[in-house]
Amino acid sequence: LNIGGGDNKHSYYIGLGYLNDDSYAKGSGFERYSGRVRYEKEVLPWLKTGANLAYAHTIQNYPTTSGGSYVNYFQWTRNIAPIYPVFLRDPKTGAIVKDDKGKDRYDYGNETSLGYARPYASKANPAGVLEYDINKITLDNVTGSAFLDAKIYDGLSVRGAFDVNTTYKNGSYLTNPLYGDASANNGYVEKENQRYFSYTGSVFLNYNKTFDKLLVDFLAGAESYKKEYSYLYGSKTNLATSDVPEFNNAVVYDALSSYTQKYSVTGYLSRLNLSYDDKYYLSLSYRRDGSSRFHPDNRWGNFASVGGSWRISQEDFFTNVSFVDDLKVKGSIGSQGNDNLLYEDGTINYLPYQDQFEVSNNDDRVSVKQTYIGNKDISWEKSINANIGIEGRLFNRLNISLEYYNKTTNDMLFSIPVALSTGVRSQPGNIGKVRNSGFELETDFDIVRNRDFVWNIGLNAATIKNEVIRLPDANREAGIFASGYTKLVERGSVYDIYLPEFAGVDSKGKNTWNVYNADGSFKETTTVYNNAYTAESRRNQGSAIPDLTGGFSTTLQFKGVDLSLLFSYQLGGKVYDAVYASTLQMSEYGRAIHKDLLNAWTSDNTNTTVPRFVSGYTDSNRASDLYLIDASYLNIRNISLGYTLPKTLLSHFDIQKVRVYASGDNLALFSKRKGLDPRQYDYGTTGFNYSPLRTISFGLNVTL
Repeated sequence: LNIGGGDNKHSYYIGLGYLNDDSYAKGSGFERYSGRVRYEKEVLPWLKTGANLAYAHTIQNYPTTSGGSYVNYFQWTRNIAPIYPVFLRDPKTGAIVKDDKGKDRYDYGNETSLGYARPYASKANPAGVLEYDINKITLDNVTGSAFLDAKIYDGLSVRGAFDVNTTYKNGSYLTNPLYGDASANNGYVEKENQRYFSYTGSVFLNYNKTFDKLLVDFLAGAESYKKEYSYLYGSKTNLATSDVPEFNNAVVYDALSSYTQKYSVTGYLSRLNLSYDDKYYLSLSYRRDGSSRFHPDNRWGNFASVGGSWRISQEDFFTNVSFVDDLKVKGSIGSQGNDNLLYEDGTINYLPYQDQFEVSNNDDRVSVKQTYIGNKDISWEKSINANIGIEGRLFNRLNISLEYYNKTTNDMLFSIPVALSTGVRSQPGNIGKVRNSGFELETDFDIVRNRDFVWNIGLNAATIKNEVIRLPDANREAGIFASGYTKLVERGSVYDIYLPEFAGVDSKGKNTWNVYNADGSFKETTTVYNNAYTAESRRNQGSAIPDLTGGFSTTLQFKGVDLSLLFSYQLGGKVYDAVYASTLQMSEYGRAIHKDLLNAWTSDNTNTTVPRFVSGYTDSNRASDLYLIDASYLNIRNISLGYTLPKTLLSHFDIQKVRVYASGDNLALFSKRKGLDPRQYDYGTTGFNYSPLRTISFGLNVTL
């Protein structure tokens, strides 16, 4: 519900919203209540003020999607053998067993219908978890802003603004005492409270003035941002009742922790934009930022940029080029800073310049252990961005934009490995250099454009080349193994995948892999996987970076009917299909297996990449280039069909427009292997994650 209005002296807006999304997984859903109020007023001819206040209350229920968890139902449905039932059944009659309340009992595998424990994932059943466990997050977010604009002189004005953001996040989690992993402890309850508070204050002086054909736009000012984050977590076991996620419902203390993090950054900036005769454009900027994440001696960084463009089509010598409606060349170069340094778990390190310690309980005595070696010499990571491009409109039908970009990151904030004798794994430093470059193309073309019929097609495409220019001195020769199966090597890519080479199935039906010497020469073929999974034998098998990404679309309008289609695509790149590989295992009973195992090696079937089917064979699906697959895909992102009623039918009802429509999102995905979704991989490896929802909606738009 939106209500707004006003005049040339003031304006107001009130908005209320509600959203309820049940998702496609049992036990998950998202509900949101929201409201917003905005008011602006011209107090005096030279003074204007305004304020904006918004509130949102959300309730989210979600099951875990952590990769290896048995209660991750994406992982579960892929890996559990289809012979096991969801509900516990009587082994004699086949009837579903009821609990003392008459409800169907879930089969958790520790008392199966077969009379013995399930060999795979005993005590686990995501369906039961989704019904009996509680995973609820409640979030309250309040944002507010206010500003004051004052006109000082002809073209000169000052603006002061203040923004605040407060979020309270409460998590309640209960692992039921009836079935599953927590049954041994009679249940488990956890509480998590998080508080985010931030504000930004800014003051800017702006001068905007036109002198004949010259437009001058100058801005200078300062801004300050501060944030405080507080976290509190606790857990207890042994519950009195099975459905109350409160500490008063449990009697055994398990864990308690809390911490507070603070962050601030202050910046001074200026910007000058010049344009002359609607042909020549120049932009200059400079800013100086200070971050609390660095030692006071190295807290400040300086960043500047310059850019310009030239509208060639406005020149006199170009007036005779009739098919060019607009043509502009542009370019820019500038620097920007980054102060984010992450811990190994991916969270932000707010004080990387300080030594950090962990306090623990050692037989009720305080125990202090150093966990991090700080470095007061670190400072801003700096990136140099350069762009050059051309854009224009031709034949009054074709819009086109082509741009080349080059981003070089210097003095990278990097966790440098240190000697194990220090007791920690790494220390921060400004070491490393990476370059990203590529092309971006956007174009659309009006095939037909007349009063009754309009048909437009569009295309966008992008390339990226990633290159590691410099590593820390200690790692320049050997490189650094990083996330997933990637390895950082100078002149290589951050996304290069290093895996052993699969050498085929030998004459006895065992998998083999190639082994290499330190100098890169071939050494031998082995059936012992650990001999091949070494720094020397893990070879560069290609990059997860695609050759081309983008999308294409078409829209048609015929009288009152409109149709639009939107596709996204990726060409090239490789992905390690860990999900597929997991279904080729032979070492764990009770797991689902892929039909490709029917092509296992036998004396009559030796031309295969599937080893002899031997129960308990742990090397049947070891990571190698065998499971690397082309990451190309085509996705039908949206199809929308609508009809707008003729205005002649609405003239008597004081209605401007009525449109009915049907729309579908993520309708189909085509990839190299059925079930493979290259969109969700991270560093070239698939996982058990959510895929984008396929949704079909119908609607009615009425404009009064």
